[in-house]
Amino acid sequence: MILMHSHEMPMKEIQVPNFDIYKNGSKLSLKEKACVEEIIIDEKKDIPASFMIKYNIVDFKKFAWDAIDLVEFQIGDTIRVDLGMDQPQQVISGEIDSMNVVFGEHSYMEISGFNLLYKLTFGRKTRKFENMTASDIVSSIASESGLSPQVDSTKTKHEIITQNNKSNYLFLMNLAKRIDYELMVNDKTLIFRKSRENDSPVVKFTFGVDIFDFSTQMVNLDQGSQVEVRGWDMNKKEAVTGSASSGDEDGKMGKSESGFSIASRQSPVQWQTAMPVDRQDAGNLARERYNQYLMKFMTGSGQCSGNPDIRLGKTIDIQGLGKRYSGKYYIHATTHRLDEDGYYTDFSVRKTAI
Repeated sequence: MILMHSHEMPMKEIQVPNFDIYKNGSKLSLKEKACVEEIIIDEKKDIPASFMIKYNIVDFKKFAWDAIDLVEFQIGDTIRVDLGMDQPQQVISGEIDSMNVVFGEHSYMEISGFNLLYKLTFGRKTRKFENMTASDIVSSIASESGLSPQVDSTKTKHEIITQNNKSNYLFLMNLAKRIDYELMVNDKTLIFRKSRENDSPVVKFTFGVDIFDFSTQMVNLDQGSQVEVRGWDMNKKEAVTGSASSGDEDGKMGKSESGFSIASRQSPVQWQTAMPVDRQDAGNLARERYNQYLMKFMTGSGQCSGNPDIRLGKTIDIQGLGKRYSGKYYIHATTHRLDEDGYYTDFSVRKTAI
């Protein structure tokens, strides 16, 4: 067990980084657990979450390669990793995709893999989905892939959407980006949803008390202050348009001024596409594209003591940064690392207003 170094991250009370690893549903033995040197879990928006577990493979008492059985793990084995301070909780589950063994002065084995979103990257398909909504298509592909769908319903029904020689992953990712939805996997559930920026924060920090490392960048938005979408209604044989501007924000996370309201000048854009089904769909596309531009306004990154609640797609609240920078942030990437120095969580965030 690894103790947090108090001189690196002062805390109000002593907490011990802890972890558990399950292989094919069974918890690793204490002997196997003692061989773990490092655990890294990465989550990033739009790509499968990954894990890496580094094992010592030398038994110094026997001078043999049996500190951990070199055939103990196999490609395709299911892995679940729980992390936490004192009481661990599940952070990732997935499958082993690669194993790297190094024999030398320091001999070790690295076991790497991904969550089950990566299952959708295997192979390519060409097919048509007729008279279905985007959420219907996601639910259908989730079921055929052995995943449980959890979707926010989309109302627009499309006559035909073609999956043209693409993996299910790339096809669904393009579908999600078109309507500004998030695509992710939690355990065995495929999630297709609107951004959760307006959810309550899972963690509240005070800078200088329980977080000591945070930086942020604000940029002048040069595209998208007004968005107009133009397309063609195939049924009515007429042009359709939709627009979005100030007031169409998905949310301001408790702030009053959006990134476009403080930009130095207006930056209207037009988007020509064959995809709008009707005028309502064109309006939805315009709002979704407007909010995509707005997401670039403010980004940030920080590090704190290991916290398994800090996850992709959650919000956190950081106080003590002054009126402009204090408040809610939306997490779009995390790295959980446990090694001989302790357990730390790095995170990347964004917000659309100040």
